[in-house]
Amino acid sequence: MRRLLAFSGCVLAAFAAVALQIGAVPVLPFPWSAANLVLLFLILLIMITDSGAAVWWAFFMHFALELYATTPFGVLLFSGTMTAALLYVLYRTLVTNRTALSALALAACGLIFYRCVYIILVAVFGETLVWPGERLGWLISAYFIELAITAALTIVSFAFLKLILSRFSLTTVSAKHYERR
Repeated sequence: MRRLLAFSGCVLAAFAAVALQIGAVPVLPFPWSAANLVLLFLILLIMITDSGAAVWWAFFMHFALELYATTPFGVLLFSGTMTAALLYVLYRTLVTNRTALSALALAACGLIFYRCVYIILVAVFGETLVWPGERLGWLISAYFIELAITAALTIVSFAFLKLILSRFSLTTVSAKHYERR
């Protein structure tokens, strides 16, 4: 029963993240409209559950985002799924402590990788990206603002979630990795 409730909560949170990313984030004032809630949700999911199932969650969430995107089909799906796979590998091998700074590092690495893969795929399959001129400078500044807002939200969300989970003694964020097996 507990697993069913956890799964239901995860499905509800994923649906909410996708719905907010599609419907609510674009209408926020400028700096906040650059937030990437799907990546934030995936980082929190990876750090809390310590499971590779987050890659599948990324696939389904980016598939739902892909249905509403104007980019060629597969660009968001591929870049999002590969980013989740990279984040999980980084989480399991490179990031050794489970703190807000680790969440910040995962957010920065994940968003930089996501946007690099996104730019390459749009340049290869799409016709909307113009490399030379003023657009590239604007694109880099917009992605930097997205990185700053998403990283700040990740730190705040992780700290808040860790506080809530530790209060109910449900945390797997820090205690699970230091137990002796």
